[in-house]
Amino acid sequence: MKPSITTETFKSSSNYDKAKAPIQNVNVTSVKLVSTSILGPMFLRSTPEAGEFQDLIMWSQLPEAARTAFAGKEIGDVPFSDANFQKKLGEAWPF
Repeated sequence: MKPSITTETFKSSSNYDKAKAPIQNVNVTSVKLVSTSILGPMFLRSTPEAGEFQDLIMWSQLPEAARTAFAGKEIGDVPFSDANFQKKLGEAWPF
């Protein structure tokens, strides 16, 4: 079975926006995103516009210094740090 995208979840400063398949702006294995600011902080949303592909970077590929910095408290409530991952995953779960 080939991997495919079945849902998308975007976090804003106050909540998660969730969408289940079929999802607009998804071509089965890629989500097209744009960074937007509307009267407040930046956030991501999907877009139909074509753009560049970005490599997926796995946690294990980050240098130890980067993992330590992300896991630390000095940069905020990072969703993929060891301390926050399960909680943030639960909040973003769309099903």
